[in-house]
Amino acid sequence: MTTFLSRYPLVRVQLHLSNRRVNLINERYDIAFRIQSNFETDQSLTLRKLGSSHLVLVAEPSLLHMDRDRWDLVSAAGEARSFVHAPRLCCED
Repeated sequence: MTTFLSRYPLVRVQLHLSNRRVNLINERYDIAFRIQSNFETDQSLTLRKLGSSHLVLVAEPSLLHMDRDRWDLVSAAGEARSFVHAPRLCCED
C-alpha cells in the first residue's frame, strides 16, 4: 500500500472493513471485495472472481487460555466441535 501511495500521491484511500453487505451506490463506495461462497446477482454491479480460498481457524497457543469464551464450530461435513478459550486480542471483522 505504501508503494502505491508513494507512486500516486494525489490518490486518497479510505479502507473500510466490514462483514456487513454495503450498498455500493447509496453508500458511495468505489469498489468492494466480497469474500463469500455464494454471490447474489445484482444487475447494477460488475462481478469478477479474483480467486478461491478456504477457511482455516488458527491461533497462537500462548494467546489462548481455556476458561472463558466458547466457539461452536461445524465443518463442511457437519462435524461439530466446541473450543473454550479466553482470547487476549479480539477484533470484530
